[in-house]
Amino acid sequence: MEAELSEIELRRAVLDGDAKQAASLLTKHQEAIQEMNKLLTASQKEKQALVEQMTALQKALTDADLEKQSLIRQTNKLEKDHQQLKRYLEKSEKEKQKVDAYLNRSTKDRNNTKAAIREMENENVELREQLQCAQLDKAFLAYAPSSGLHVSILNLEASAPAKLCELEKSYAQRMSQLTMQQRADSGNEVDRLRQSLKQAERALEARERAHRQRVRGLEDQVMGAYSCQNPVCVAR
Repeated sequence: MEAELSEIELRRAVLDGDAKQAASLLTKHQEAIQEMNKLLTASQKEKQALVEQMTALQKALTDADLEKQSLIRQTNKLEKDHQQLKRYLEKSEKEKQKVDAYLNRSTKDRNNTKAAIREMENENVELREQLQCAQLDKAFLAYAPSSGLHVSILNLEASAPAKLCELEKSYAQRMSQLTMQQRADSGNEVDRLRQSLKQAERALEARERAHRQRVRGLEDQVMGAYSCQNPVCVAR
């Protein structure tokens, strides 16, 4: 009996050792499972973060491509505006040349008018001199009459006042016509040229303001696109 009890005790001790060893192995296995679960959770979180980062990068690339296309369109628009501004400047230069040409024509017309006035004045002086000579000859003939010469002088004396009056009347009419025409032409031409220049200047100023605004907008867009492509911006 004692031998059997001893054997039973020994076998129980062995079983207890096996049970403790199995319990220890089970605990270690459970701890390993928990550690694996933690690693799996961390891996899933890291994967999710990478997916989100990849999505953000793809969105940033898409936005950058859209911004690039927008910049290309706006650059083309700015180029067209630049060409329009260039045409406006050329038009303004042509208008300025027209003004200069008109001023030159006005100066030439004034010179021609002055020449015509001098010519009329010379004719007037000559006619007055002829009249004075005729009057002197008439006075002379009063003391020494001569039939043919006397008749010529009388005819000259009779026609001189009429010619003088006609010349003065023609001179006055010519001066009035030249003055009125010059004033009308000058006023109309100057008004038209001033209006054209004002319109060109206003259009040029508006184009320049729009050009500056577009340039500032493009600069802001470029800075925004550059900031969004920055890794710090993407990470945020």
